[in-house]
Amino acid sequence: ATLRTNADIAFGVGSSLTSTGGSIDILADFDGNAAGILTLGDSAIIGAGSTGAILLQAHDIEFAKDTAIAGTGSLTIRASTTGRNIVIGTAPAAGALHIDAGEFVRLQNGHSSITFGSAAMTGDLTIGAGITLLDPTTVTMMVGGGGEVFIQNGLAGSGNASLTINGSGSTTHLAGNVSMPGNIVIDDTIIVTGDTTITTTAGGNIHLGNNGVISDPTVWTVNG
Repeated sequence: ATLRTNADIAFGVGSSLTSTGGSIDILADFDGNAAGILTLGDSAIIGAGSTGAILLQAHDIEFAKDTAIAGTGSLTIRASTTGRNIVIGTAPAAGALHIDAGEFVRLQNGHSSITFGSAAMTGDLTIGAGITLLDPTTVTMMVGGGGEVFIQNGLAGSGNASLTINGSGSTTHLAGNVSMPGNIVIDDTIIVTGDTTITTTAGGNIHLGNNGVISDPTVWTVNG
């Protein structure tokens, strides 16, 4: 199922969209003119019972109460323009596609993977306070595109969560501890602020620094 428009896409109260095996692509602001918002009304559900991939693309996304992005396939969320920033959690979000902490929990547990951004993304991605990852999660940017990743208040995961950052090479900033059951992979230049511990709690591997150097201005600990 594909919904595509150069303008807004809105799901009304109690509405749902599912697919029996096929993918779901919801593309607002398809022409990238910064005029397309994806809105999910109260109790709207996308992907319940779906096993295929889900793609959400918009200038911004607004979740009302009791909405859900469900399914067991992959979920990708990206801005409709490659240079637009993405902000997840409690953090300043002017000029960004913003999913706050209350909206983030609408991404239901059970996806095979969740990806933010794309291989063409050149904007920044910030993860602020109030976020716990429940599924294998990837941040993807264009290598050499200048985008930076900011983990402002540490980051934790539960269940089968893992974290992969395919950075641009222009720096992932870590402020606070990062703990995941699964693998932690940061392919980027890394700058650590403060005393930081990176931990895998269920036998996951840790891989750091493929696209650049690791800068260690203070103290940090790696526990694999």
